[in-house]
Amino acid sequence: MKALLLIMLASGVAAADVVAPPPGWTGSDSTDLGARANEAGHFGGQAGKKVIAAAELKPARADAGVSLFVTRVAMTVANDPAAVRAEVDQFHGASNRAQLSGSTIAEQGWQEKVDDVGKQVEATLAYKDPANHVAITSRLLIIATAEQLISVTGECIARDDADAPSLIACKAALATLDPGAVARTAITLAPTGTPPPTREEIRSTGPSMSDGSHIPIPPMVIQPEGQPAVDRRPVFIGAGIVLLAGAFWWNMKRRAKREDEEEEE
Repeated sequence: MKALLLIMLASGVAAADVVAPPPGWTGSDSTDLGARANEAGHFGGQAGKKVIAAAELKPARADAGVSLFVTRVAMTVANDPAAVRAEVDQFHGASNRAQLSGSTIAEQGWQEKVDDVGKQVEATLAYKDPANHVAITSRLLIIATAEQLISVTGECIARDDADAPSLIACKAALATLDPGAVARTAITLAPTGTPPPTREEIRSTGPSMSDGSHIPIPPMVIQPEGQPAVDRRPVFIGAGIVLLAGAFWWNMKRRAKREDEEEEE
């Protein structure tokens, strides 16, 4: 029976049966994974109530070198094919984001499809990170309900020297991913290259033109149209010449007075 209790980052969700752990594996809540999933944004970054759950599963062998990470995201947003495409593209972009961090990523497999019978979108991704000596195998499922879009992601992360049976068990567990027992509605995936849905504009709480706040602004002098601007530079130059002449005259007068006083002595 699937029994993995995920950490809740928002209220309203209890235990989630999302994966069947391999025999002997143990699971624990992952606050770090949940926080990173919350920061990443989902379904095109739309505004809506979001519930995120995350957990990490490990085999009994401490040196197995394999971990299974599971994330469940439920958002109260419209069942928009563009939003579904945005979530799939973000999932596929995991290898690109790893490459941006300086790793040389080798993508080994990518597939996406719509299951009309199961009313779900599925994507799988496999890539290798030689710089960090790990290989990642992931699976994504997206479903829609009357009010929500729900995605479940499972990632097997294995070292180059990982225990082979443990890695096989981890990959087998990915096939048991389940978004949960909910009433599904039909879901559609927009074509590749479709832009994400328009995000709701966030209203500013700062001063506006109509909220009564006033910032003093000095008056502006606007030259009437068609009237040439007056060039005041000659006036300034003339005033400077007059001042210089006055200073020159004052020095001459003082010098003459001083010479007269010396002759009398």
